[in-house]
Amino acid sequence: MELYGYLLNFEELLPRIKAEHPGLAAIGLQFPDGMRDYATKIGEVVQRETGALPVLSADPCYGACDLCDDEMAKLGITVMIHFGHSPMPSVKTDFGVQVYYVPAHSIHSIEEVVTEACKTMKGPRVGVTTTAQHVHKLDVAERILREHGLEPVTMLGDKRTALRGQLLGCNVLAAVKCDVDEFIFIGSGDFHPLALALETEKRITAADPYTNTVRTLTEAKGRILKQRWAAIGRAKEAKTFGIVVSTKAGQMRFNLAKKVLKQLHEHGKEGYIIQNKQISPETLLYFRHLDALVGVACPRVPIDDQPRYKQPFLTPQELEIVLGIRPAEHYVFDEFSADAN
Repeated sequence: MELYGYLLNFEELLPRIKAEHPGLAAIGLQFPDGMRDYATKIGEVVQRETGALPVLSADPCYGACDLCDDEMAKLGITVMIHFGHSPMPSVKTDFGVQVYYVPAHSIHSIEEVVTEACKTMKGPRVGVTTTAQHVHKLDVAERILREHGLEPVTMLGDKRTALRGQLLGCNVLAAVKCDVDEFIFIGSGDFHPLALALETEKRITAADPYTNTVRTLTEAKGRILKQRWAAIGRAKEAKTFGIVVSTKAGQMRFNLAKKVLKQLHEHGKEGYIIQNKQISPETLLYFRHLDALVGVACPRVPIDDQPRYKQPFLTPQELEIVLGIRPAEHYVFDEFSADAN
């Protein structure tokens, strides 16, 4: 099925599910926000081909770190399909639900924009990065780079990513493990390449196959770092901190929350661990009396959502700068690795 310029090859998965789960009564379906408009249409196909009652999740979904298997398990559902993302091998599914993944593969050509990007890169070694939506075209990108005298380098990250060259908004190890002179990112928006920009000083060229535009991340990185240093500066006056931990299986870092609490106490600060599955200004409204927040769930919440909060919202590494544990010149991105807890 084609949706919004993406191919979802879920129809070929359905006979396998039917064979592996004979007599299946119900099946859970989970979608990212951009695909939920078609949830009922997809559900009809699933029911027709498997005979199982489709149960459509309406909750927000931000990636394979954000499975709704716990909610489906409460309904007695033992099988679900997660659409739009590739598997995250390190994420545990502890609720007795078997999860099948259907990634969305972009049908947009990358040849023209990658060729244009090659004109701006000097290399010679270029780290090639992308998202799950374009990773099936890495071979094409590598061929074009070689034709322009550049040496493409791609690697697999840790067990938080399943695909070669794949970036997540929280994990860029597939890139930083590469010994290269610069990077190219193939995809849209700043979300994924910005994570890499915050982790490296090397030049990043973003090639967007949807708009056929080429740009660097220099301006976006500068804008975000200005916001981050403003939050760090404000937090230096803070006496009370809320440590926000998520119970989402792919975002849970409770041990880190306890470490942050210990650091605060050692520096004469008050800290409170706050469990919040769906982190937002609305859910944290009743903690507005706290001077600052520290996020130990998705590391992009403090970075991307800071303008939505009145308090400074820090990553654990930024808190270390506030407390004087980490030198200011050693600012780093909050990398969410596969063994993070």
